[in-house]
Amino acid sequence: MLYPLNLNISGRCCVVIGGGHVAERKVRSLLEAGALVTVIAPEMTAGLQALVIAGRIDWESVGYRPGMLVSLHPLLVFCTADDEQANMLAMSEAEELGALVNAGDAAAGIGFSGAVPGSA
Repeated sequence: MLYPLNLNISGRCCVVIGGGHVAERKVRSLLEAGALVTVIAPEMTAGLQALVIAGRIDWESVGYRPGMLVSLHPLLVFCTADDEQANMLAMSEAEELGALVNAGDAAAGIGFSGAVPGSA
């Protein structure tokens, strides 16, 4: 059962695993809420690349590997990679660190769900 919650993420680290179109939607909504965003993905959309060039997000240009979240201390982690194993490993690490986790595959289990602000 999920509990409704509004969360102030302004100035807080949020990590998105994956660099596709789903990741881009998550990143844009996180930026609108004032989050500090890091994307972990070997490749990313042109829209995400533009955000990197503009200095609005950080990019780890490799596939997710265990241990990558430790130094980031994320509040939220979104697992949106096409690589299901990477998503599962990131989800496990994030939960161990006490971060809230959202996986694109609801069957994998989620720590939270969230609508994009203004999309109601």
